[in-house]
Amino acid sequence: VLIMKKILVLVTFIILVLSIFYYREFEDYYESGENDSFEIKVGQEFHIRLYENGSTGYSNCWLNEKNNPLLRKVKEEYSQSLNARLGYIGSGGLIEMTFKGLKVGVDTVKIANCSFRDGEKCTDYNTENTKSDNEFIIKITD
Repeated sequence: VLIMKKILVLVTFIILVLSIFYYREFEDYYESGENDSFEIKVGQEFHIRLYENGSTGYSNCWLNEKNNPLLRKVKEEYSQSLNARLGYIGSGGLIEMTFKGLKVGVDTVKIANCSFRDGEKCTDYNTENTKSDNEFIIKITD
């Protein structure tokens, strides 16, 4: 009986630690309306993490990508929340966009949560037809 209690306590502890670790993944992200700035060197990468819930018919889009010769998006990765991984429909997750500095200068990454309900794509949105939800000023140096 004593051994069973110790095993139960150990298993409970492991589950608790894993749960905390799992939820920490979803602490560090920008919410709608939050802005920031980064200073990077040419060739260096930086990351922007935003909440996203595709089940709502919306997705985060880089509005001024076509007009941004100083940066390139090199990766975009979606991570489901724990609730989504457990099967809860509509739980959402985080989108992480990785950018790389190409040239010296200062520019802005403007991101908006855009509707995909009628078959739109991110390329259908820009700074002229959509207001940004998040803006990130990027200074790129040698």
